[in-house]
Parts: sequence; C-alpha cells; structure tokens
Amino acid sequence: MKIALKEFYKISLPLLIVIVSLRIFEYYTTTIKFDIDTGIIKILAACLWFDVTAWLKYSLPFFLLFVLLFSIHKKSAKVVLFIIYLLFITSYVALLVTFAERTVPFDHELFLRNANDMTETALSVLSVHYIYVVVLLISLAAYILLYK
Repeated sequence: MKIALKEFYKISLPLLIVIVSLRIFEYYTTTIKFDIDTGIIKILAACLWFDVTAWLKYSLPFFLLFVLLFSIHKKSAKVVLFIIYLLFITSYVALLVTFAERTVPFDHELFLRNANDMTETALSVLSVHYIYVVVLLISLAAYILLYK
C-alpha cells in the first residue's frame, strides 16, 4: 500500500502542477479579454485554492482505482492513470478554449447543436487562436516531463 501511495503521488503531483499552470494561464487570458484590474491577486488565490482542494477531493477515487489496479499489475496501473490524466489535461484545455471564447453562458443550444457543427466551430477557433494548441502541447509535454 505504501508503494502504491508513493507511485500514485509520483503520477498525480505533476498533474497538480499542470492544473495550477493552466489556471494561471486561464486567469491571465480572462483578465485581458474582460479588462479586469481589481482584486486580481485575491481572485487568483481563490482559484488556486479551489484547484488544490478539487485535486485532493478527486484524487481519492483515482487513488482507489490505482490501488486496485496496482494490486493486479503495477505497470498497468501506472499506464491507465497516466492516460486518464493526459485525457484530463486535454479536456481541461478544451474547456479553457470553449469558455475563453464565449461571452454568454451555455444554455439549451449546447444540447441542440449537431456534433459536426460543434467540431467545426472548435476547429475554426483553434485555427485562428493557435495559442491554445501550443498551450495544450506544452501542458502535455510538461506533465510527461514532470512525471519522469
């Protein structure tokens, strides 16, 4: 169990670092877009506190899954968690792109739109704002490098 805990945090701590880095990038782009200049440090600290506590809260189910898989096959447990975290980082950046480019919240249109239309919209945003692709690649690379 002690070895599983050590291996779990070896995989999970780099995720926290990447999440915090992405949150800082998200906050930076949001403050520029909406011209926010008051209470920046207080809001950023609250965001970072939320990320750390959310990471701790959501680590428990992944830890239980990891321990279960680790008891069966150690290498498989590491690979499965690593892939889950890579998918999580990709999803996080996708949400960052989605919410950074919208000025109105989602409503029923989210569920009424055709999947092909949403994909086409996302690709058009990425073609214009290629910085998000760079952020995704840097985030994935940072996680992989921090893990090793």
